[in-house]
Amino acid sequence: MKKITSFTLALSMLLSCSTMTAFADDTPVNIEAALYDQLIGNGTYDTNEDGIISEDEFKQINYLNLDLADITSLDFLNELPGLRSLYLRNGSFSDFSFLKGFTSLSTLQLSNMPQVTDVSFIKDMNLDKCYLSGMDQITDEQRLELLRFQDAENGAVGFSNMIGALPQGLFVYSDISLAIENTDIACFDRAGVNPLQQSAAEIYGIANGSTTYSFSFKGEVIHTGTINIGTVTEYVTPSKANQELPGIYTSRVLRPGNTIVLHDGNLCAFENGSYSILRKNVKGFSDGSWNSQPIQ
Repeated sequence: MKKITSFTLALSMLLSCSTMTAFADDTPVNIEAALYDQLIGNGTYDTNEDGIISEDEFKQINYLNLDLADITSLDFLNELPGLRSLYLRNGSFSDFSFLKGFTSLSTLQLSNMPQVTDVSFIKDMNLDKCYLSGMDQITDEQRLELLRFQDAENGAVGFSNMIGALPQGLFVYSDISLAIENTDIACFDRAGVNPLQQSAAEIYGIANGSTTYSFSFKGEVIHTGTINIGTVTEYVTPSKANQELPGIYTSRVLRPGNTIVLHDGNLCAFENGSYSILRKNVKGFSDGSWNSQPIQ
């Protein structure tokens, strides 16, 4: 009887420890309640749908949309190394300069924060898009100072490049325009539209040569940039007509700074006058991702 009792006790303790371990894996992440409530209420961050946001789930967040009204600290952002899109609104925080250390961010929005007067840190961030909504205290001059301009120095016939002022989103579309001087050399991917009411856009190389583009704000030219279009001699140059997809896109994520094109089922990168095949048998390509299914 004594041996059976000892065995039963040992088994009970073992099962108890196993249960505790299982519960430990499902422990909610240690963050302030106001933040946790927003995340769990969103419904998308609890990836295994167990009703709990664990530390592992929290650290996997790459998109975050928060109301800061009841948040007391922003230190939690340092635990999100893969954060790419950050939307923050309300609250009393006035200094967001620490965000320039978040090199993975591509989109940032700050909304309804009248106490924020210095946004110069955005100039040091490599953002694709930035929105300052309900922030009338930020002047046009401050917004213009945040822009970085991208030219097409090494474009090629049959390939696309991004030109213009980045990050996009700082101005209302009716105040800005982007125009190509000679559309026989390069045109916007939206055929026949010139100028565009946006700050940056894809262009498509049509013929060898050089031209310029201009970015204007409220009718005044702010920047004039260069477009140089050459030919890729090592490869049969893709034409717009033989693309598998109607749109042609580049991707900062996939290969920073390069031009990406889909041609004959191959995803190619063009840089410094030469090309390389990134992936074969690609069915589609858009915004930095591909579908590696054989073309039917």
